[in-house]
Formats: sequence, structure tokens, C-alpha cells
Amino acid sequence: MGFLEIIAWPFSFVFRFCYWIIPHYAGALLLFALFVKILLLPLGIKQQKNQIKMAKLRPQIFLIEKKYAGRNDQVTLRKKQQEIMDLQTQAGASPWAGCLPLLIQLPVIMGLYELVRNPLTWLCKLSEDAVAAIAGVAGGSVENEIGLIASITANPSAFAHIDGVANAEMPNLMMFGKSLGIDPNITGTGWLVLIPILVFVTSFASMKITRRFMANTQIGQTPDQQTSMKIMDFAMPLLSMYFAFTFSAALGLYWIYQTVLGAIQSVILAYAMPLPKYTDEELKMMQKEMKKNRGAYSDPNRVTCRDDSAPVRSLHYIDEDDDDVPVRQLPPQRKTPNKNVGQAKMKNDTNRKK
Repeated sequence: MGFLEIIAWPFSFVFRFCYWIIPHYAGALLLFALFVKILLLPLGIKQQKNQIKMAKLRPQIFLIEKKYAGRNDQVTLRKKQQEIMDLQTQAGASPWAGCLPLLIQLPVIMGLYELVRNPLTWLCKLSEDAVAAIAGVAGGSVENEIGLIASITANPSAFAHIDGVANAEMPNLMMFGKSLGIDPNITGTGWLVLIPILVFVTSFASMKITRRFMANTQIGQTPDQQTSMKIMDFAMPLLSMYFAFTFSAALGLYWIYQTVLGAIQSVILAYAMPLPKYTDEELKMMQKEMKKNRGAYSDPNRVTCRDDSAPVRSLHYIDEDDDDVPVRQLPPQRKTPNKNVGQAKMKNDTNRKK
């Protein structure tokens, strides 16, 4: 038994219970997805609490980023990063803390997909040899057990001689006249082509909903960071839609259930544990504070001697890059004539003539 099978084994009892309550594969998948979301809810609550801490620190981080704006040398970048890390450590918040629940969920989700895509093994409890024999008769793959169920349902007598098939209750995959065991494609699968499209729509909408409730944590993002987030908003749903076309429709349907329930969970947590919001007065106070800090770390003599086309360097007077900075030579100052010296020189010349 492999790693994914170990994770899928305890959930198989829950999945069979869900199918016993709703004897239809689509309905059982919905009930099972709801159970999984409830089970993983504590991790979502922990992630929301960390986002609240990060949102409270965001104005201070914004000030630090503005203080070091335009200084891209390694010395200054390390100093800026250290200040931000010290601030987060004191507050007990970390950007990586939000990734921990996701890392815990990842193997669980992989195990769940192993369970959902192999109903002959986990729901019908057929052996590996029986599944291999079914695949041989159907001309399919043992990796696509949902598709094999469609073949068994279409011609039960062809598989009756295989051990366990005659007594096994095949799950009902029919939905609106189409089998969920079919891989959706543009032609030949009817309305099932809507499932990958709905995967894209729900994934995109879910990310937008999450962004809306996380808007207060996005203060001070650079244009490059904002562009990257916009690209991800389209790239991830497109990737999900591609996978939905390559797997059976049942997996795509389960993906839709998980995405919709995840968005609902985000909305509920956002209202139950809202992120701090900043008023216009608080933002003005931040701007005043930034103006104070902007002039506190500059050297007027150093700025005036620097070439206007040269990049801004670090806050340190001496670092690794300062030797490479072009320096503009100041024009020589004219000596102001001293009136007293001039008058004394004229008197001496007059005395010599006499």
C-alpha cells in the first residue's frame, strides 16, 4: 500500500457512508466534499488568524518599504528584510505560517483524489487483479476506474466472469443522460463539456472573492507584484480547466464542489474574523510619518555630489557598490576679492612710484 492509499483508506469509509446516504455518485461527492471542508476547517481558521496579524502589520511594513524605496543593493535589501522579519517576529506573525495549513492539506487532497478517481477499489472493494481484468476486457486503463465503470454498466455480461464484479454494486454515474466516467471534450460528450468551463469560472471567481477580502493586506504592493497576481488569477484557473479536460467528468465535478465550498468558507471566516481596515485618517497619518522618515536617512552633501543619472544606493556611506557610482564634479568656486587687500596693494604701488 502506497502513501496515497494510506491516506485514502480511512476516508474510504466516509465515502461509502456518503454514498449510502445519497446513492448517486454526484450527490455522494458533494456530501463527501462538505465533510472534508468541515474536517479541514481548523486549518482555515488558523490561516485566517495569521492573515489578521499580517494585516495589522502591513502599515508598518509599508513604512519600511517606503523608507528603503529605490535602494536595490544587497546591503540595503538585507537590512530592509531584517527589519520586516524582526517586526513580524515580535508580533508573532509570519508569511510562511499561512503556507503551513496548505502544506498539510496537500497530501490529504492528493489522497482524496486517489479515492474519488478509483471507486472500483474503494467503493466497490474490488481487488487489484479484478480491476486489471476489467481493464483488459474493456480495453481501458487501471488508472481510470471511473471510465471502467461506464464500460461495465454498458455491457454487464462481458464482465460477469471476473471475480467480485457480479456481486458488486456499481455506483450510479449517470447525470442528465451522460456518464460522469467520460472524459469531457468539445465534441461528442454533450453537456459534460460545461464541467471544465465551470471549473475555470469557479476557480477564477473564488480567487477574486479571496482577493476582495484580503484587499487590506495588499497595501504597498509594487506594480510588478500586482501584475504577477493578475497573471496568476488567470493562469491557475486555466490550468485547472486543462486538467478537467484530461480527467473524467466526476473529478471535475468534485473540483467544482471543493472550489465553491472553499469560497463559501472564505466568506464566512472573513465575516466571523474580519481583517482590520484602515480609515482615510489613518492613511494620512501614515503619509505624514513617511515624510518624516524620508528625510531622516539622507545626506544632503552626498546627494548634491551624485550624478542625476546615477542609481540611488544604500543608506550606508560606504558599501560594495559606491565605488562604481559616477560622481559629478562641482564647478570651481570663484574667489571673492578682498577689498582691504586691494586697497593696501594700491597704496604700496603709489609709494613705489613716488
